[in-house]
Amino acid sequence: MFNFFKKKNKKSIFKSEGNTLYISIKCDKCGTEFNSHLRKGYDLITDYSTGNFFINKEYICPKCYSKIKLNAVFNGKYQLNSLEIIGGKIQNEE
Repeated sequence: MFNFFKKKNKKSIFKSEGNTLYISIKCDKCGTEFNSHLRKGYDLITDYSTGNFFINKEYICPKCYSKIKLNAVFNGKYQLNSLEIIGGKIQNEE
């Protein structure tokens, strides 16, 4: 009800809804924006030594076919620890 007490997380790039993480990406080459969804139980890989999750994903831009690489590490609560994106930018909806 009162959302002004909640701290805004600058690392809320991935929107979590149920068992899915959503992200919006913009291609550096042509500027095309597209969305992706990642299933927590399928797309994310568990690092059993640390208890973290990670993903190494490669997207192909639907317009110019350039490669966009996404590397992200999440903690055990699916909160983003680190992010690297090559060939694109993250589009925040906030």
